[in-house]
Amino acid sequence: DLALKSLEPIRERVSSCIMATCCHGVCVWNDYVGRDHLIAAVQLPSFGAAEFELLRRWSSGTVQGVWGKPPRNTKEEDLLNRTTASDHQTNEDVDEHQTAHSGDRPDVSNVTKVVEALQLKCGMQGLGRACQRLIDYGRREYIRAVLLPGSSVELLYYAPPSVTPQNAVLIAHRN
Repeated sequence: DLALKSLEPIRERVSSCIMATCCHGVCVWNDYVGRDHLIAAVQLPSFGAAEFELLRRWSSGTVQGVWGKPPRNTKEEDLLNRTTASDHQTNEDVDEHQTAHSGDRPDVSNVTKVVEALQLKCGMQGLGRACQRLIDYGRREYIRAVLLPGSSVELLYYAPPSVTPQNAVLIAHRN
């Protein structure tokens, strides 16, 4: 998202771009370029930082489903669980928000528990992949609307999931 934002000042000189859509688990709502597009797509005006936090967390199911959960207290886990001061919200705030709205439902911040509780046939990988594509949808629409208006933007896979589950790329070019 920060790489996409960095193209804004020079967008008139950009005719095409290729962006790998990795690192979904470290996205931050305030830096995410596709906020307005994602809100419009899910048709929930109340969709915001707390709901995006769930998408971010659940997107890790794609990686966890392939290689298992990373060891505790690693730099990767720290990145996956970070929040920033600009969020004005901590992971504890999100958990409280979830609890207040979930009643007797399981902890919705944990992708494994969500998949088990809802008995999703897609499993962790399927839910994680769906969350990644939702995040990428907002990025794609941002490219179309802001960076390269009227451009053609495609989401392609550059490697098989067995090599890396973070295997998508957005390719955009002016028509």
